[in-house]
Amino acid sequence: MKYAKKRMIYSIVLIIVFLTSTNFTFSSSTNNIVETYDEIDTSISYDSDDYLHAAPEPSIIQLSNTFGGESYTKILIQDSYAYLRNSSGILIVDISDLENPALAGYFIDSSIKDYCVEGSYAYLACGTSGTKIADISDPTNVTVVGSYNYDYGDNNGVSVQIAVKDSYVFVADSVDGLEVLSAVDPTNPVGVYRHFGFGHYVNSIYVYGSYAFVGLKDRFISYDYEFYLIDISDPYSLKYRSEFTVPSTISEICARGSTLYVQIGGEFRIYDFSSDSLAQIYLDDSWGQIRSIDVSGAYAYMHRSSSDFELFDVSIPSAPNTAFAYENITAVDLIYEDSYLYAVSNGLAIYQVDFYDTENPEIVSFGHIHPISSADKASIYCAVTDDTAVGVTNLHYRTNGGDWKVASMSTLDGLNFERSFGYLWEGDIIEYFIVAEDSTGMKWDTEDNGGTYYSFVIEETDKPNFTYFDQDPNLVYADEVVTISCSVTDETGIHQVLLHYSVNNVSVTPIVMTHTTGSTYTAEFGPFEADSEISYYISAQDSTVHGNYAESSVANFTVGASTKTSYVFGIGLFVIVGLAYIYKRKR
Repeated sequence: MKYAKKRMIYSIVLIIVFLTSTNFTFSSSTNNIVETYDEIDTSISYDSDDYLHAAPEPSIIQLSNTFGGESYTKILIQDSYAYLRNSSGILIVDISDLENPALAGYFIDSSIKDYCVEGSYAYLACGTSGTKIADISDPTNVTVVGSYNYDYGDNNGVSVQIAVKDSYVFVADSVDGLEVLSAVDPTNPVGVYRHFGFGHYVNSIYVYGSYAFVGLKDRFISYDYEFYLIDISDPYSLKYRSEFTVPSTISEICARGSTLYVQIGGEFRIYDFSSDSLAQIYLDDSWGQIRSIDVSGAYAYMHRSSSDFELFDVSIPSAPNTAFAYENITAVDLIYEDSYLYAVSNGLAIYQVDFYDTENPEIVSFGHIHPISSADKASIYCAVTDDTAVGVTNLHYRTNGGDWKVASMSTLDGLNFERSFGYLWEGDIIEYFIVAEDSTGMKWDTEDNGGTYYSFVIEETDKPNFTYFDQDPNLVYADEVVTISCSVTDETGIHQVLLHYSVNNVSVTPIVMTHTTGSTYTAEFGPFEADSEISYYISAQDSTVHGNYAESSVANFTVGASTKTSYVFGIGLFVIVGLAYIYKRKR
């Protein structure tokens, strides 16, 4: 009897263990924490040269045209002198009287490939003769005071282009690579850095600020050209920043602010280097060859070999366009400085560039109305005055550092303007500035009201909120349908609630949950096969235009064997054990 009772107890325990062996794990959070963003005000600086405060169509008047009969290939301006290069050397011209330029002196040296001027010295790239430094303090008596030439065995230096910054000389040597000389003592220049061409011939160099822009050609592959950005803030240890493969040699280059304008073969390219690397923002391969280029304000002054002189509008560098073209102006090289244009080809021509209106419009006030939520639009407003009449006022804006967009602002009374735009997402960063133009074409922008772009961040706290969600049943078996319930609230109303789930890590099409009563939503899913791993969460979208979005935490469970199968098996086992017990007693 004692053993029979023990067997009965063991049998019952065995059945209970079997029936409870299909338990699952479930983890869920009853509340979803919704992040909120406070409004912030960040100002992002930009260069004052980026936007022009002048009329779009100047009159260009020729003041003089002198020193004809010679072909000049380069011009530099320093103080009241112009330095012109021809095949014989450098001509020094006194331009203190722009209508009557006068010869001040000259320096004869036919080996000069390129030159630059700083203070009382001219720095000369002289081919196989290396680098020379000439004292130009007396234009009537220019003399070479120092020289330098890298020479490594059979590699005789060939200096082809040169730049100078703060008494450091940067030389493009087509054989010996990129060279840096210290000319603190011009009579004794000293080599402080040399890079053997990055595996290429160095054939061009342009220095602007703390950067050198270097053009290279492969030593062995005739069609392989590179374009490098080099940090020269420490002349004793130059630092490579970025590079581009380009189709040809660099023939023209000019930088202003953080924008670089480059002619490469038959292509005109514009790069941004504000982030310490080159980022191409514009390319046009239909231009033909640009012979010369200079940039000031919103215009690039350039001359193409296939057309006349042009003013190119680069107020938005990523979207430039031809503003005006002029006939009878020829330039192999040109410089624009202080409203005067200096151009050389067969002689020196000087032009006055007259932006004819005397009064710019003025933006006297401006600002933005911050949207309360993403259901609203942002509004930018301004007030403009002018001595003639205000014409077009444009809002320039971008979202999250993307492309600039231009939108015409609506006038309220001829002086006050407004523009709304959207819809916007939470966390979007909006930057903007305003350009006003008067009836004569004069322009003004918000740069003069602070020197920055103005910006704000979209703030949104009105997300759907989960107060609870529930699963029925908690223990799920293979023959059961599962019901999910949740409560979702939002100030603007709920647009849609979805149940997202996956079976064994394979996502299934979400189920639209049914609104039952109050803030409660329900949905059913299943049944599933035994041992399936189920994960699910709930998403809710409010009724604003964009539909602010929130998600619950993730819940998981494992599906047990069918409850019916377990029940039948358990009963069968119980009967077998019972019969065995009875049989045993009869014996």
